[in-house]
Amino acid sequence: MSYWLKGSALVLLGAFLWGTLAAFSKEASSLHPLTGATIRAGLAASGCFLWFGVRDLEILKVRLKDLIILFFYGGASAGFLYGGFMTALTYLSVAATEVIFFTFPLFTMFFGALILKERPSTMQVIAGILILIGVLSMATLTDSETTASSFPLPGVIAALLSVTGMTVQSLTMRWNGKTGWLQPWTLFSWAQFFAFIWLAFYKTLTTGWGDIPGLSGTLWGLLLYLGFVATLLGYGAYNLGLRYIRASTGSMLASFELITAVALAALLFQRVPSTGEILGCLIILVALVLSARGAQTTSCPPSSPLS
Repeated sequence: MSYWLKGSALVLLGAFLWGTLAAFSKEASSLHPLTGATIRAGLAASGCFLWFGVRDLEILKVRLKDLIILFFYGGASAGFLYGGFMTALTYLSVAATEVIFFTFPLFTMFFGALILKERPSTMQVIAGILILIGVLSMATLTDSETTASSFPLPGVIAALLSVTGMTVQSLTMRWNGKTGWLQPWTLFSWAQFFAFIWLAFYKTLTTGWGDIPGLSGTLWGLLLYLGFVATLLGYGAYNLGLRYIRASTGSMLASFELITAVALAALLFQRVPSTGEILGCLIILVALVLSARGAQTTSCPPSSPLS
């Protein structure tokens, strides 16, 4: 299997698993966003440490100076991503949040060219713009209430934090794959652990932990799925994929999450997609094809030197 195909398949698997969360959005509406974000990171970290603690403890061993870097990386990547996205949903609609969040492929493309010297092809630039148009179509044509007033400043700031987190994570995992700094699961495991530390500290200072005893069995089931499947397996697959393909390509392929969400809503709940959702999915599919075609000649083996 080619590096490009392997990396793309892993990223698409991660995006598919993220998209399955849409099926549980109704049940999750009563969950405090900071609670969900903190437990999500904690469960993902626990899964990693338990698995590698039994199977291969060497994966978890890092030098002290690397641990300090990972402490800040965990907060700036997974911490911002989970906390920012789930907090944004308390101020913005799902559609408005997605519109802001899916600007991250463009930021990843820009900083990937600037920092990693991975200049995107013309087709990838077009694909990034098409993805944003597709998301806007899904939001504005589906939710008639999505207007300028639908974007209050606190929600926008929170959503931009999630964009920052996803961009930092994508670029760092790609850089790590090219330089061989740490094993991918080492970087992922410690990032989840320190994201949990940052989020737990913030939750302690703000909302406290009084809501935990009142969580229903359904919510705990959702949290387990969120932590172990959507996060541990989903982001694990996405991050492994970035060893083989560019961060800009991976970030655009991640928009497959939206197509998965729409398709599952139709299959599982007989929810007929709106005109905006159908149009948006078609535009995103075109973008994915363009992104893939533009990336086939730019993939590289893991741990190859920066060029």
